[in-house]
Amino acid sequence: MTELFELPETTSSSKKRPVELALGTLLVVLRAIGGISVGIALSRQWPRVRDELNLDAADADLLFRLLIAAQVGWAVAALIVIWLTWRGSNRARLLVMMLTSISLTIAAVSHFVSGGKITLHTTLLTISLDILILLTLSDRDVAAWTRARTRGRSHRKSQPSKRERQPADPASPAETATAPAVSTEPNDCKPRSPDPEDR
Repeated sequence: MTELFELPETTSSSKKRPVELALGTLLVVLRAIGGISVGIALSRQWPRVRDELNLDAADADLLFRLLIAAQVGWAVAALIVIWLTWRGSNRARLLVMMLTSISLTIAAVSHFVSGGKITLHTTLLTISLDILILLTLSDRDVAAWTRARTRGRSHRKSQPSKRERQPADPASPAETATAPAVSTEPNDCKPRSPDPEDR
């Protein structure tokens, strides 16, 4: 049973990026563009929305700026995080999936609570992109590739540098030339054989 949930060990950081990762990156870029388009559509319909909410000029202006800033900030953050995912960051991939899940949850709650209609140009487009992003980035090949890249990067950081691995420098030729030579021959204190003339 545990073999079904294990990632393939053959995936390494040297392999090419999975096709699903390229598709997920493209979908996130389209989702960011869709968020900006939603902000543009909101700016065009803001006078009617302001009248429906019965807001005064100051509150309406503040709420409009906050909504536009949230849309633009989400788009910029999504582009930055998906770029890190493209480079092989597993944490960035999980962060993109978490933000996409939050976006889907907010859209579902707002639909069931307020009874808003799902339109083709706004809600349906963003929900479809969010679902496709989750499907592509949760793929086994994408997960294995990003984990292998993250593991390989941390392994390279933990290895000592070349300077640390180099041994101490040997003595210079001048030092070796001036150093006294150590004789390897036996000492002269060895007992001499008797001379025949002494006999």
